Amino acid sequence: MQYPVWSNSGTVAADGTLTISYQIRGSGRVRVPQVTNEMTGAGSAKCSLRLNGHLVTPLVAAGDAAAGDPPVWMGPADVLAVVWSGAPVGLVGNMSVFSDDGNP
Repeated sequence: MQYPVWSNSGTVAADGTLTISYQIRGSGRVRVPQVTNEMTGAGSAKCSLRLNGHLVTPLVAAGDAAAGDPPVWMGPADVLAVVWSGAPVGLVGNMSVFSDDGNP
């Protein structure tokens, strides 16, 4: 079963960083087959997708999609985050998470 798309946004801080984090609610596990990010005007900023602080994949800072096999499986204690660095102060970044229960 597909869950509703989760989206959130944030503003780049004075140090040029922005982190948008996603954590599931409840006690089950969730499969995340796709995460998207967007930041218009990101220029040469760096961006990555991280699970519990560990690199999952680098992303294009201005806009990208992390998708495909293997998907990310998350439990209640896990945190999935899109992290930008070196971005222009004041820009807005967006993150969307597509998730399901893993059943066809």
